[in-house]
Amino acid sequence: MKNFKFNLFYFFYFLSFELLCIIAKFISFFSKRIREELKKRSLTSFQLATIKKHKASKDTILFFCSSAGEYEQARPLIDYYSKKGKHIFIVAFSPSGISFMEKRNESHDFILCPLDRYCTWRSIFKILKPSMCFIVRHELWPSFIKLASSYSRLILINASMNRKYNFVSLSMKKLLLSMMDSIFVVEESDLDFYKTIVKDSLLAGDTKYDRVRLRSIEKKEEIAHLKEQLNSYVFSSPTSSLGYKYFIIGSGWHKDIECVFDAYLKIRITDSSWKIICASHDISPVMIDWIKSECTKRNLSYSCFSDPSFLANGINFDVCIVDVIGRLSELYGVSHLCWVGGAMHYKIHNVLEPAIYGLNIAHGPLYHDQKEACLLVNKGASTVCKDSDELFNWWLDHSPPQINEQTKNLMLSLSFTSKTILNHIEHLGV
Repeated sequence: MKNFKFNLFYFFYFLSFELLCIIAKFISFFSKRIREELKKRSLTSFQLATIKKHKASKDTILFFCSSAGEYEQARPLIDYYSKKGKHIFIVAFSPSGISFMEKRNESHDFILCPLDRYCTWRSIFKILKPSMCFIVRHELWPSFIKLASSYSRLILINASMNRKYNFVSLSMKKLLLSMMDSIFVVEESDLDFYKTIVKDSLLAGDTKYDRVRLRSIEKKEEIAHLKEQLNSYVFSSPTSSLGYKYFIIGSGWHKDIECVFDAYLKIRITDSSWKIICASHDISPVMIDWIKSECTKRNLSYSCFSDPSFLANGINFDVCIVDVIGRLSELYGVSHLCWVGGAMHYKIHNVLEPAIYGLNIAHGPLYHDQKEACLLVNKGASTVCKDSDELFNWWLDHSPPQINEQTKNLMLSLSFTSKTILNHIEHLGV
């Protein structure tokens, strides 16, 4: 019955999407933007030949991710199956996900998600013949699901409900979900919904906690190396009475940076051992120049992280401006207190990376859109500060800084989701 309903839905979807592709192709003759987008989403014979070459005789596990965040959430499973000698194939819907994988020199095969056409996915699945397909969180595309379910076991991980679904979109989602073999759910409150659709639905948690924990382990050597480079003026431990202490602004926006700088002017009157590491969400020359101007306005000395003299002369500045990407995790690892940006004007950035190191965290009031931030606030693991006066008082309360063992333990208790998923799959004999 479920296949009948899905196939009926898919019949109309297939006709509609093919018609849309024809219209888009016609419009592309007059629109460069649409022409480029269609070209970007087309699968070439060269790509298919490359996929076939890399596939060889190995068993394939396919991962379908939205973007860089979902790719990172899939990494614990990707690493596990890679070590088991499986051929890993990753599909990313967003070009930013592809850019992220290219920057980190991802060794496994990956492609940008092509147009959701039956013929395209059939070409891919005929070559790959995967034994399992993992969809991470959101990517429920009908043609992909149609082909994946006929070739392999189809598994949805990190499943969660969006409360804003209307009747039509919710009905469509139920049809797509009905084709899953297993669903691993993030929150217990959503489990009943998924169980009514797929019997093999299990509360597992979110693999993003696993990924943050594993990344902190991966960064241990880099953190130790950075501490060694900074050993003349960074605390060897949070309770040390010698050296400098570091307050890090992670993914800061304008209002975040202004708030922390203003609080810093007050804190250094009572404790001159504090320094600031300022990691902006944007490291464009315009933003870096703005940060420098804010430092100058407050008579704060500064140095840029990329400056060769930074590590040698670090004690001579008030603010370290991080003007490189990809170093935030290890910078959290050498810091003592943290401000997570975004929540002063819009929405908060990632609170998990500083939390895994046991840092005491503060941030602005606009954090309610992120479940992890709400959890940390409710557990007393992070604090909301509305202005520089509140931040100054919080800063005083946490001087000298201590590792927050409660936060570290909370993060550990939420980890190991991937182990739950893998154990269940193994139990099923897949």
